[in-house]
Amino acid sequence: MRKKGYEAITGMYRDEGGSALILMTIGLSVMLTMAALVVDVGIAYCHGSRLQNAADAAVFAGGRLLPAAEGDIDKQMVIEDKIREYLAKNEIAMDEISSIDFTDPINGVYYGLHLSLNTQYQTGFARVIGVDSIAVGKQAGVKVRPSLSADDVVPVSVVKDELDLLLDQGQTEHIILKYGGGDGSNGAFGAINLAGVQGGGANQYSNWIVNGYTTEITIGEKMYPIEPGNMAGPTSKAFDDRYTSCTHFPEEGGCTSRQFEPACRRVVKIPVVEYMDKHNVQIVGFAVFILEDCYVNGNNGEVQGSYVEAVIGGTADYQADADLEREYGAYCLTLSH
Repeated sequence: MRKKGYEAITGMYRDEGGSALILMTIGLSVMLTMAALVVDVGIAYCHGSRLQNAADAAVFAGGRLLPAAEGDIDKQMVIEDKIREYLAKNEIAMDEISSIDFTDPINGVYYGLHLSLNTQYQTGFARVIGVDSIAVGKQAGVKVRPSLSADDVVPVSVVKDELDLLLDQGQTEHIILKYGGGDGSNGAFGAINLAGVQGGGANQYSNWIVNGYTTEITIGEKMYPIEPGNMAGPTSKAFDDRYTSCTHFPEEGGCTSRQFEPACRRVVKIPVVEYMDKHNVQIVGFAVFILEDCYVNGNNGEVQGSYVEAVIGGTADYQADADLEREYGAYCLTLSH
């Protein structure tokens, strides 16, 4: 009797031990499966972060060349090539590009870009449960908006009404930015003092032309005094320094309105102004010009440039509606996705 009881008790413990072993095996399998998923999902997440960083860098590089006309296939191809160049720098394969799209069209011009990347991360541990790959997709987009403020502006202005007339007529080449003596009115000849103090002097004026005015200037913030006199010599010498410093497109003689690097020193940011009275102007916008040859003859000095649209940085004007309001082709690049 005692023997039978003992066997019953030991048999019960033996059954429970076997069940515990089964449960332990199942639990260990579940833990290993979860660990495999955690490791592979974590690696896929890191791969996705790298993909996102590459997409952001590439779309920003391409966006700096916006805007692009709907019919300007050559420029669109240049922008796409720039995007691919930056993706390659970040070791992104070309077959991972899902799409490159031009977006935000206004009056036949694209003001935005959208890039989609997709890839398959090949798993390691998760293959034991039948998961061979994990899809990873990332997107990035940018849009150019009119600049509300800008730095590195040069102290040579263009009058709003005159620029409006030229643009309405489609005349964007060889615009006079600094008039020679005798061509202007009240002795201003396009020069303004960006520090807000009249009579800053030729040295200060030349330095601002060569290096740009480093303080950020905001549209409509205040009035600026015009610089009396012509200052033909300082103007020509300073602009010539910027003009000759260009090292891009050597076979074509450097940057021109047809092809240019936005960061080139031939690319200048010009205040668009309205006269408030005989001695002061207010900045109502910014325009971008590609410098051309300067001309000086005695007191007569002339600087010419061709109007372009370009991304110049600064602060974006989120309130401006490019479809309704006059803007002058100076843009900031902002994320749109």
